[in-house]
Amino acid sequence: MSNEYKDWYNDNLTALNAKMYEADLLPNGWVDTFIPKMKEELAKALGDYVYDFVVFQIKEKYGVMRMYWSWSDRKYTGSELVDLAEISETVEAIINKYEDISENTCAICGKPATKMTTGWVWPVCDNHEYL
Repeated sequence: MSNEYKDWYNDNLTALNAKMYEADLLPNGWVDTFIPKMKEELAKALGDYVYDFVVFQIKEKYGVMRMYWSWSDRKYTGSELVDLAEISETVEAIINKYEDISENTCAICGKPATKMTTGWVWPVCDNHEYL
């Protein structure tokens, strides 16, 4: 991998981290396990469009990570719109993948979840089922 590509990728990841700061406020079990990988996959998929990627909210809702996003509000050329349509499908697939992973990952420690708590709904492993 060339240094130029590494620099480009690191710049994209830095820009994405700034937009997704709320992801670091999710349950620790998720932040410590899959959130960094999700950010890496999104940074690669977004490419140069990382600066047009707008994250409205990332949160835990009923034991599942939820992410609401859009593209920035600017005029795009025809070829950019084609690119964005393609990238949107990839971004949605990545987000859906990690929503599924969140539902099956202990929100406290990151181990595979075996149960959902009641009240405040969280996926938990056997070690944390009574918290």
